[in-house]
Amino acid sequence: MTVRTTNATIAAKDDADFAHKASHVLAARDYPRSAIASLLGLSERSIRRHLSRPCAAFEQEKAERAARREIENRNRATNRGFCRADDYLSDKTIYLRGLQKNIARMWSGGMSANEIRHELGISRQVVQYHVGLMVRGGRVANPLPRKQAALSSK
Repeated sequence: MTVRTTNATIAAKDDADFAHKASHVLAARDYPRSAIASLLGLSERSIRRHLSRPCAAFEQEKAERAARREIENRNRATNRGFCRADDYLSDKTIYLRGLQKNIARMWSGGMSANEIRHELGISRQVVQYHVGLMVRGGRVANPLPRKQAALSSK
């Protein structure tokens, strides 16, 4: 027996999925069932049925919204969008600004100020300035332990 999926069947499924998610969204905003039913053009019994079943799409959307809110709060809390270089390297959703992002990535990767200068085509003073800002702000590791480790390995 072959099952055919017609356009009408697909449209009915889409409508039911929409009504299910919309019921959960409106209920989360504290709409009463009667108001949800009139807004969606469904019976209160249908709304009860929708609300009794979990909605995976709505739960996923809530989780994504919570993750975005957490990132925004972390950005706000860490000085207008800046973050530690290790946060940047482990979590691509948080960004340093422009040139500092590149410098932080290279610095954390072990490149010297001179190597970074050549790679980015900027002066050594600019590299040192940005590294200094990031070290003072706690956004990258202090360069002294790195230099001491290099000297002790020689």
